Parts: sequence; C-alpha cells; structure tokens
Amino acid sequence: MKTEALLLFLALTAAVSVRANAEESAGLLTLAGVEKSAAEYSPQLKSLVADQQAARERASTQKTQYYPKFYLDGSYKYVTEVPQIELPIPGFNRSSSGIIQITQ
Repeated sequence: MKTEALLLFLALTAAVSVRANAEESAGLLTLAGVEKSAAEYSPQLKSLVADQQAARERASTQKTQYYPKFYLDGSYKYVTEVPQIELPIPGFNRSSSGIIQITQ
C-alpha cells in the first residue's frame, strides 16, 4: 500500500514537472514563473534583502566587542648630547671621586 502510494506520488510529480517545463518553453505563464519574475524585479523585496544584509553586518560588528583590543605605540627621540647628573654620595668626601654618571 505504501509503495503504491509512493509510486503514484512520484508519477504525478514527474507529470506536473514535465507539463510545467513544456508550458514554460511554449511561452505560457505559470504561477512559479510569475513568482520568480516578481521576486527578481520587486523593489520592496530588494529593500528587505538590503535591510537583512545590513542587520547581519551590524551583528558581526557587535561580535567584535567580545574580543580583546591590542594597541601598539612607539616613539624614538635622538639626543646628541647626553645629559650628566652629579649626585653626592654620602660617606665620600669631595676629594675622592664619587660621581654617578648616567649615559645612554
């Protein structure tokens, strides 16, 4: 019983498909053809598709908030004359050389 019903369904589906293809090749309008052309040329549908794409883009930019952000900054400064600082060291008198010199 089930196999007979399945065979009947497949036969009807094939017959409808063959008839639809024959009508389309003959230039007759079919519901499927009209729906397809309406979908291709509908400005409202195009607007809805664009809105959907924009929503997807907004959602993907919101997902970037979950990831850490890394920043890298650098600078370089060239000094021709290196400054020197003289600091007195406790316990040394002035006659001995107790100078801390900072150089680059």
